[in-house]
Amino acid sequence: MAELPHALGFLNEYFVDPAKSYKAASWLLSDFDDSIWQYDFGFQAPQSIDWRIKLNDESILTDSKNEPLLTAFRYYLISSTRSATILGNDVGSLGAQQQLFHRCVHIIDYILLNQTDYQIAKFGLAAINADQLIDMLDQITRSSDTAESVYDWTQCAAGYCRQLLHETPPDQINKILELHPEMAIFSPDQLDDDTFPIKGDMLVRARAALFINNFYAANGSVMDINTVRLSRILFKDTLKGKQGAKPRLLALQFSESLTEFSREYPGIGVRSANDKTMSGPGKQRYRMSIYGMGILHEIGIPAPNASDLAQLLNAPLEGRKLGRFKTVPFRVVFATFRAAVEFHLEYGEILTAGFCNIAKYCKENGLTLNQLSGDNFNEAAGSDLLKIGVSKIGLSCKIKGVHKVKGSRKKGVTEYFGQLRSNHPLLELLAVYVGSVQIVVGAIMARRFGELLDLHTLTCLDISKKWLIFKNRKSTKNLYGIRNTEARPIEPIAVEMIETLINMQSQLLATGCIEQMQHLFSAPSLKGDLKLLEPDGYSYNRNIDLACDYFQTEINKNGERYYIRQHQLRRFFAMLFFHGSSFGGLDVLRWMLAHTDLNHVWNYITESMDGAILTGAKAQFLAESLHNYGTGGYEDLAALLKSRYGTDNFALIDTDELEAEIEELMKSDEITIEPEFLDCYDNQRMKVIVKILPVSSRLKF
Repeated sequence: MAELPHALGFLNEYFVDPAKSYKAASWLLSDFDDSIWQYDFGFQAPQSIDWRIKLNDESILTDSKNEPLLTAFRYYLISSTRSATILGNDVGSLGAQQQLFHRCVHIIDYILLNQTDYQIAKFGLAAINADQLIDMLDQITRSSDTAESVYDWTQCAAGYCRQLLHETPPDQINKILELHPEMAIFSPDQLDDDTFPIKGDMLVRARAALFINNFYAANGSVMDINTVRLSRILFKDTLKGKQGAKPRLLALQFSESLTEFSREYPGIGVRSANDKTMSGPGKQRYRMSIYGMGILHEIGIPAPNASDLAQLLNAPLEGRKLGRFKTVPFRVVFATFRAAVEFHLEYGEILTAGFCNIAKYCKENGLTLNQLSGDNFNEAAGSDLLKIGVSKIGLSCKIKGVHKVKGSRKKGVTEYFGQLRSNHPLLELLAVYVGSVQIVVGAIMARRFGELLDLHTLTCLDISKKWLIFKNRKSTKNLYGIRNTEARPIEPIAVEMIETLINMQSQLLATGCIEQMQHLFSAPSLKGDLKLLEPDGYSYNRNIDLACDYFQTEINKNGERYYIRQHQLRRFFAMLFFHGSSFGGLDVLRWMLAHTDLNHVWNYITESMDGAILTGAKAQFLAESLHNYGTGGYEDLAALLKSRYGTDNFALIDTDELEAEIEELMKSDEITIEPEFLDCYDNQRMKVIVKILPVSSRLKF
């Protein structure tokens, strides 16, 4: 194109040849025609894309016959990070470009994985019609987890397991299962998980087949699938699917630390359906990325027809609501919290000191825990442990000279949990105690599960012992995976419990039973090994499960027990505040916080809890109030909800559903929920006020 006159030079940027402009990008370190692209969005080291991908006609994408398709993919990828209004200009920051880049790569990988349907080896991108474009959008946005929505990770992994089962000799599988009986044990969370399509004995044998083929690696006490290696096999003909780790497959994990009986009852499910459904804005972003294929028409490269792209642009997005974690009734959480505190006050010091005495006795006498029974157990245990009922080292360990048969030491669910609640087994009681500390610290601090798992005895408290120090699990942006260290004020009862665990480790270190101080929630092995096991997802949840069985948390009409998880504890503080005089809530809060003024208590809660958790707590409080006690005091809200449900008898409506509806009303600024403080003659009081906002005052987008 001829140069514009000097006076019109400012228009040059609008007349750039797109075929030239889209051959380079600020993030692209390689030449456009290279078979392998190096790119960098501010990474520690450049990353790569290998275009040498096999197509379903057995040709390679970089073969000369496929040049139009390869060129289309390359132009499409570069154009995804460019401005739609000023040719040649990048979109926003490097971080924004990286997000656009990854969405485009997901779309290209999805096309490659479904190339048989699209016939791209024969017709290129031009054969993709409107129905296929809309279906592509629906599939890619069916989950916020692109490993599932783009790569169908779980189903593909299950298919590969079936293939390995067919290829691996049965006698080899049987031999491995004899050597590793723990492969046949399922954790409670695995029993609750219904996402993996292989079940029962076939799943056990699939674990063995994967083990034989070297797919497992140790992750603490847990054996976990090497998802990087499996991805290279399953997604070898994609740009990015073959690179990097994929989400862990819970069903395929196994652990030597698991025991035969983990729970007394089946657990009540903790997730609602569609808990990973992509949000509306997320779907819209992917729609625009797919629509971006239209830029290829400007370059003269075959692409989906413009009218088909227009249909995609105008297609309605499915309005499925985001799923959510199910909530535990506040009465259950409060009762469990109180029981955990009481267990600490009554047994915490006795159990930890007693275990240290036993460990020291074994060390001095050259014994293992499994060699303790009868008189030598009583001598090692001491009077304090014996007084509370402790009579054996544990229910799951093999006592030398007493048990001669192989297999589990447990005698059945009824007897096992009966002995646990009678305080007979020391190791299980210690697990209950560690679980109690997890419950109290988890409820008070409202931190994420992983942040609690990371707490270390040497660094979790500051020198004043008034602040909890932790690594924020959601603070790695622009830090190359390095997490921020943060501090939050912590209440004395939680500090007291944490110090009990720290003191236990200090004594074990002094007697040589452990080599160094460990993570805070390290606990003795239930198998009777004289050591502390570093915490992982299995042991952390097992400790809480044992605590719930010991405290006998509620059982529903289906015979399922509430086994609490950390995400269900994060609302506890706010819920305790909102319930006020119910359950003695405000008195408990004042005791824990040493605040007598309710305004100070509320300020502490709002400053220490993120907005989403606080919103959920408000919605749960109102949902439970309406469901259990009727509409008294909340008539305006009841009227608003009646227009949606057709009834104001909220006892008929599931509290989870009611909570979700109230939370939506808050997010759309139709209502606000705030406390109102009243100074009465005898005391300061609080009432929760719901305000219905007029349409004119709601946020506009």
